Amino acid sequence: MAPGGAFEVLPWRGRFPMQRRYARARFNNLTNPKALAFLFAFLPQFVDPADGWPVAVQLLLLGVVTKVSNFAVLSTVALGAGTFGRWLARRPGLIAWQERFAGVVMVGLGLRLALSGDVRSAR
Repeated sequence: MAPGGAFEVLPWRGRFPMQRRYARARFNNLTNPKALAFLFAFLPQFVDPADGWPVAVQLLLLGVVTKVSNFAVLSTVALGAGTFGRWLARRPGLIAWQERFAGVVMVGLGLRLALSGDVRSAR
């Protein structure tokens, strides 16, 4: 935080060029075991062995479509979050009100939990 409670947006000075960071991120995404498990469980139901295309080609095509659509969605979210973050960083008063609001919500949820009267044993 900068003096006065405002957030300071600093440029990131990385050790690696953008191309190398992108290659690492792509490798990480393609070898993510959770994503691979999801694709292996989800995609076979859309493959038709009676179709003229080989099963491996159908799976590969569906996997590529999934990865491209995920890239488009996550890129949009990242660009939107970066834009919103820069906009928010220029408004420290808004950040302070956001923190106050979040604190009030947390206190309210804590009070609701404390006063709910639904006591369950912690087994």
